[in-house]
Amino acid sequence: MASEPDHCTLCGEKGVSTTKIRSGGRFERVLKTDCSACGIFYADIDELADFVEEDGRRKASPEFSFRLSVLCREQNLATLSPYYLRFGKERGDEDYFPVPGTYSVNAQDLVKDRWPRNVPETLDRALIRTSFITASG
Repeated sequence: MASEPDHCTLCGEKGVSTTKIRSGGRFERVLKTDCSACGIFYADIDELADFVEEDGRRKASPEFSFRLSVLCREQNLATLSPYYLRFGKERGDEDYFPVPGTYSVNAQDLVKDRWPRNVPETLDRALIRTSFITASG
């Protein structure tokens, strides 16, 4: 990705706030996104190229993008550390530049492990989300 997007890379919402973060003492390679729909999340700029085309279209399915957006929002509603989404192939520690105060997770693993698989899990998640909203608002 050559420039900072003017839309959310997960949900496509326009007018989001994006900031390049200096990570690992090198150059600005992490993009912090603050979206009203997804909340705050971080992603490695190089790895976003594995998720988003140059023209802004997502390579992932709309269903995957929606699920990832919901899980990021859920993390923010629970006032937990925002996700540092990893989209690329697994890399060695020498290529990993952590951002303090974030929870680093592979995006595919996050959706696979945290998305509800049946109706009872979906109802449990809905109740948990409701408790986040009533506790914070």
